[in-house]
Amino acid sequence: MREDHELHRRRRGRNLGVLAVLVAFVFLLFWVTVVKMGTHAGNPWG
Repeated sequence: MREDHELHRRRRGRNLGVLAVLVAFVFLLFWVTVVKMGTHAGNPWG
C-alpha cells in the first residue's frame, strides 16, 4: 500500500471541513424552518 502524499492529506482535511460546514448549514436551515412553523407544523390552517 502506498503512503498518501502530503497534498492529498491536506485536501482530504479541507474536504472534511467543507462537509462539516455544509452539514451545519443544512441543519441550521432545518432548525429555522421548524422554529418559524412553531405550533402550526401539524395544522397549516389553524
